[in-house]
Amino acid sequence: MIWKWRILLGLVGLACSTQGVLFASEFRSILPILKPYASGITNTSGKPLKPVPRKEVTNAVKQVIDAWNQNQLDNVLDDSFYDRSRLVDAMATDVPRDARLETLSVGDVQTLNSEVVDTPEGRMSRSTVMVSVKTQLTFNDSSKGYQRREGTNTYILTITEPAEDEDEH
Repeated sequence: MIWKWRILLGLVGLACSTQGVLFASEFRSILPILKPYASGITNTSGKPLKPVPRKEVTNAVKQVIDAWNQNQLDNVLDDSFYDRSRLVDAMATDVPRDARLETLSVGDVQTLNSEVVDTPEGRMSRSTVMVSVKTQLTFNDSSKGYQRREGTNTYILTITEPAEDEDEH
């Protein structure tokens, strides 16, 4: 009778260890990182996307952060921004007046879309980029004192610059 229990316990232990191995193998999956030229992503004309220079993206992030600090975020948000008025209202009522947002680092930048448009200022290249930004929010809390919060956020920005002539390439 004892040997039956030992076999039964051995089979249960084997089943548990097999299940653990099977479940552990499902945690590993590889997702490729897309790059504009390597992945064949193209703009509306079917040509490969030209990445927006990092300096221009950094300047655009700085404009957004400055607008946040001056409580003028509504000036840089697109009209199609989801819940735009709700965000602007929350900024005015819920964010401490002495709160400051700083950029700690600008991470990966990916150009999502690019098109050339005619404007009153001439032909302009309008690109949509996605950028990862590490920021720090500092403020004084009346009950907890000085507070510092770090976080990484993803911004989707539209950057407009004068279009290059195709003859220059």
